[in-house]
Amino acid sequence: MPVPTLPAFPDNVPTHPLLVIDYELVKARNPSEIDRLWEAATKLGFWYLKNHGVSEEVDRMFDMGAETMSLPLEEKMKFEQGDDGMSFGYKAAGANAVDATGRLDSVEFLNVAKDDALSWPKQARRAYPSTVNARMESTIRPFIHKSLDINNTFLEVLNDRLGLPAGTLLAKHLVDEYSGSEARLIKKAPTQVEQGKPPNVALGSHTDFGSLSFLHNRLGGLQVLVPGAETWQYVKPIPGHAICNIGDAMSLFSGGILRSNLHRVVPPPGNQSAFDRWSLVYFTRPGNSIILRALVEDSPMIAEAVAKTPEKNFETGSTSAEWFSRRVKNQRIKNRKGPETWMASRGTEVGVTTNSIDAAVHDYILAHNAYPSPLGYMDFPKSICTSINNIIVHGIPDDRPLENGDIINIDVTIFSNGYHGDTSQTFLVGNVDEQGRELVKMTNDALQAGIQACGPGRPFKGIGKAIYDLTRHTNFSVSSQFTGHGIGTVFHRPPWILHHLNDEPGVMKPGDCFTIEPSLIQGSNPRGWIFPDGWTASTENCARSAQAEHMILITENGVEVLT
Repeated sequence: MPVPTLPAFPDNVPTHPLLVIDYELVKARNPSEIDRLWEAATKLGFWYLKNHGVSEEVDRMFDMGAETMSLPLEEKMKFEQGDDGMSFGYKAAGANAVDATGRLDSVEFLNVAKDDALSWPKQARRAYPSTVNARMESTIRPFIHKSLDINNTFLEVLNDRLGLPAGTLLAKHLVDEYSGSEARLIKKAPTQVEQGKPPNVALGSHTDFGSLSFLHNRLGGLQVLVPGAETWQYVKPIPGHAICNIGDAMSLFSGGILRSNLHRVVPPPGNQSAFDRWSLVYFTRPGNSIILRALVEDSPMIAEAVAKTPEKNFETGSTSAEWFSRRVKNQRIKNRKGPETWMASRGTEVGVTTNSIDAAVHDYILAHNAYPSPLGYMDFPKSICTSINNIIVHGIPDDRPLENGDIINIDVTIFSNGYHGDTSQTFLVGNVDEQGRELVKMTNDALQAGIQACGPGRPFKGIGKAIYDLTRHTNFSVSSQFTGHGIGTVFHRPPWILHHLNDEPGVMKPGDCFTIEPSLIQGSNPRGWIFPDGWTASTENCARSAQAEHMILITENGVEVLT
């Protein structure tokens, strides 16, 4: 593929500097260079790599990518990766969601399995277009061999710094075991970025599925979310330098010592946006049979790190194949059932703050000519409520980063065309333990039980009775301090909806519009207390709480869920 003359990365666009690591020095086991690699791998999880010796193979891979992407779409779709959780093959633009709202991605890519490249001409995992087959031996296999050598060197070095027995990490990435390891070519068509507006996301925010990623690009577009920051920052491409990063598996193996950081792809900035954006990455992933868990038995350093962070979950119970398949499958738009599908595609994503969630929702609401009802309501300072773990309701977004194993309730109310609309859902962040998952499931079941108790002429107290009957023999209790409410042209008004057993009078009439929003708490103590901010409500004993909410309308014939 002839390389066009590309415009330079704009000088006026803020970027995040990465450490530049010299591969030749790492390979020679230079102590100071290994110290710098360790710093990069533990602080941000991203670094530039120079002197990697793969430039010629990279150029040939881009040539192969151009040949393949220029095939008719009908031909490429014969090799589509499908919706069953397999990554290898072709993916068309718009096949994946980029966020919980279901927005579509705008990149097409081709994934070639390590297993197929190394077993060629024998097919190991799947078939590929003729343009790929023609280059398998001359182009793809040499690129994968060199990428494996580089990533295996990193595995050896990080293995030693983690205090693991020699060969521990390499044994989890045996070249002759089937794995999700693959070479990926990505093409993003030109997109005009409007002045003063945030760029459209081409590839949604994510952590990488595997262990190590070895990336090559020539235009900007890659962004990282630096820990503690609320804004995304570009990573400037440097000629002759690859970009490397840590993935989920290495973060889990190391008990969180190695950082798998959030990143995304947006259109290139400035004049670069007028060009096709090509990138090439090799993903090293563990063997399919490897269980993803912290290696606490093998390293005192890892055991200590896990002991210091009991709130985090490093016991996934998943094999590498299961973890990889889950993430791929739940990104596919054809598998989407709602926001919960996107959340099920997540890995160890940490670093997203509730402030950044609030900002994204705020911008989305305003872009659709609506207003976030909570903002300024009785001096509430934010546009949504974000209630994490032990927070029952009304959590105020802040700079707290979400952690693997958290549960978070996001409560959104908008005002549009003279009416308020109110809904909330509790989401699972990464790998949540069985009790947490059961709490969230039971909370959603309680919401549905409350809705089923509704209809014209039925008593309001039947909602609390239905939820009580569902939950009374469980290990969860129902908050009696926070109620549902009437809603419409006014944010909060009668009737007040009690979710616990009660004997309040009143029957439902056609036209009644109100919310049902039960909060369930782990254990037998449902009591909460209010923070000094006057809003945030926590459980008394710091037990976890989950909430689910819908806004419903009583009709002549029954009930309609409006959210």
